[in-house]
Amino acid sequence: MTETSFDKTKTIRYWLECAAYDLETGKSLMKSNRFPYALFFAHLDVEKALKSLVVKQTGEHAPYSYLKHIKIYKNI
Repeated sequence: MTETSFDKTKTIRYWLECAAYDLETGKSLMKSNRFPYALFFAHLDVEKALKSLVVKQTGEHAPYSYLKHIKIYKNI
């Protein structure tokens, strides 16, 4: 299937804005001593920042889930 064209700059900005929002949420959760949730949002921040890099480097949409790309999980 051929992927339709998209605005690469807008997509990169989207992922970076989402990452920044998640980082701020994580900081807020840290201040209220909700450490497991803060860690989860830190994970989301990193994942979204990496997705922006995927778009920048490849010129393609980043996958929404990486599980299908990890061979060990192919039978799940």
